[in-house]
Amino acid sequence: MRRRLQFAGHCLRAESEVISTLLLGSQSLPIRNRKTTCPQMLSRDSGIEVGELSQAMRDRAVWRAVVADIPASDAEG
Repeated sequence: MRRRLQFAGHCLRAESEVISTLLLGSQSLPIRNRKTTCPQMLSRDSGIEVGELSQAMRDRAVWRAVVADIPASDAEG
């Protein structure tokens, strides 16, 4: 979970890459044949509302704190 959140923040901040626009886009596709979209999954993992994810992810200090707050027992899940 930590790695997923770290990588998502990294991808969103790479503004010159296509992934930064697709990651939290409204047309986000379900992940691995599930009904959960990427923004929904990131919201669930981080505890931040979908509408506030982009702002939190763009600020490295805030996003590092979010990732660091994930308990070690939940980090793999």
